[in-house]
Amino acid sequence: MPNLTGKIALVTGGGRRLGRVIAEALGADGARLAIHYHRSAQGAIEVADILGGAARATTFEADLADARAAAALPQRVVEEMGGLDPSGR
Repeated sequence: MPNLTGKIALVTGGGRRLGRVIAEALGADGARLAIHYHRSAQGAIEVADILGGAARATTFEADLADARAAAALPQRVVEEMGGLDPSGR
């Protein structure tokens, strides 16, 4: 993976299973992370701690089955973390 230092990434479901693996990989490559969770707060907090705490990762709760919550999540990340980088596709 490329060096992601200085980039901010949002990982949905970042506290469990595949989302957790993706979050840890992006963090290992230097990204600051917005770690989304719905019911797995403890897992999201663990990932944030593994990545170096609040300086490197912030957790965000949202029920993505709720259209308003899903639409608001990226804006919350931008407001709290100062931005959100595109996927680069």
